[in-house]
Amino acid sequence: MPSPDPAERTAFARGWLSQRQALGLLRAPASIGGTGWQVRVDGRVLTVLGSNDYLGLGRDPHVINAMQQEAAAMGTASTGSRTLTGNLEGHLALEEELAQWLGTESAILFGSGYAANLGVISALVGKEDHIVSDELNHASIIDGCRLSRARVTVTPHGDVEAVRAALDAIGRREAGQAPPLVVCDSLTSMEGLRAPLHKLSVACASAGALLLVDEAHTLGLYGPGGNGMCTHTGVRPDLISGSLAKSTGSVGGFAAGTAPLIEFIRQRARAYVYSAALPPPDIAAARAAVRRCQQGDDLRSAFWERDLQLRKALSDVLLPHSGRDHIHALYTFTPGRTLALQQALRDAGFLVPGIRPPTVKEGMLRLSTTADTPAAALEPLAAALAAGIATLPPNP
Repeated sequence: MPSPDPAERTAFARGWLSQRQALGLLRAPASIGGTGWQVRVDGRVLTVLGSNDYLGLGRDPHVINAMQQEAAAMGTASTGSRTLTGNLEGHLALEEELAQWLGTESAILFGSGYAANLGVISALVGKEDHIVSDELNHASIIDGCRLSRARVTVTPHGDVEAVRAALDAIGRREAGQAPPLVVCDSLTSMEGLRAPLHKLSVACASAGALLLVDEAHTLGLYGPGGNGMCTHTGVRPDLISGSLAKSTGSVGGFAAGTAPLIEFIRQRARAYVYSAALPPPDIAAARAAVRRCQQGDDLRSAFWERDLQLRKALSDVLLPHSGRDHIHALYTFTPGRTLALQQALRDAGFLVPGIRPPTVKEGMLRLSTTADTPAAALEPLAAALAAGIATLPPNP
């Protein structure tokens, strides 16, 4: 007979949480006061080395003013989904501006970058179709692949020959069937590794496959006017997805591409059709940030100066690290060493995210900086890293 005791019905959850705690894998984010390059945690002021607000536009006065003015004029709610009562003029204007910025025919907005990949992938392909996905793709891409119920081949990161082999194995498709979909991040969000976009583009064109590139971590920083890694490398994929919550310092996600593909997604993406639209103040902030990005050579210059300083601080550490661009992975290998180094850096005045399985295969710290971080704030980092690493337990 079923037990009436609620504790018995939740024992599975307590047991799982205890196991994660014992393995050092339980997520317990700090309560952070502030959102800029410097924040307060447990009464201490720390320098942030893990922000995605790369250009500092989340605190830009023009972006904030645009948001405040729109809130006063339009209120704070979109009142419904885009297909019901929420298809506002601001949404249409931002979609047009994103398409112009990225050099595509059309664009579509989603509630987040995560929702964009879920919506786009599950709209494009179904259970009779095929996806070729890079092993280091973001969780939103992985979950979009799962939701689509398509047949998924996961290839080693950046292995174009493996992509070619997967596309060759798919063979011919039936009339009216969607072509295979190849999907990757232009720059992996944790390890900071580039995708071989040009070679992937050639492989897709040869096989008649669609190429979807997530530019979440590269918009604003690469290409003329910050329009992304694809433009920076001279590649024009069929679709670009991205987030408005990183270099554009606001909230939301999008996809951009040819008009027929975007309209196809608009008609079919459940994450678009059945979600409330982005509120007017958020749209106004995103539009102001996109305009600032396009004219933001000064911000990009400042950002790359701070990134060079961060790179120099990492150059002599006695741990392997990756990231030729602006996301730097410092490999610690175990959850215990990850948490220990994270705490040592916090004690030294730096807030650095420690990343553990299942987000990554092995433990690591993920470091990045922002355009508005003062140079002086990074000067103690090299010594803090050396001291913290020296106290780590041996890697088993």
